[in-house]
Amino acid sequence: MKKQSWATFIVSIIGIGTYLYHLWIAPPTAIALWSISTACAIYCIYSGIIHRHLITASDPDSAEMRGMLTASVLMSCLILLGITLSAIFLFQ
Repeated sequence: MKKQSWATFIVSIIGIGTYLYHLWIAPPTAIALWSISTACAIYCIYSGIIHRHLITASDPDSAEMRGMLTASVLMSCLILLGITLSAIFLFQ
């Protein structure tokens, strides 16, 4: 379970990186990065909610893992909000 928590957190950081980088690139490449960051955000929301629910309180690292998964879900929601706003200018 700990590996899945780290994987979700790392994918959310990759999603933030691709989202921020798509703002400074020409449109054909920006659309590809836009779709990668969208896929990362959707994966992190789904995986973060599922794995956060599966963590038991008996695990000694449960608070740390639940915090990482919560941060992943929140970052991914912010990515999706930013992607929605940037789509207005990107797909004109």
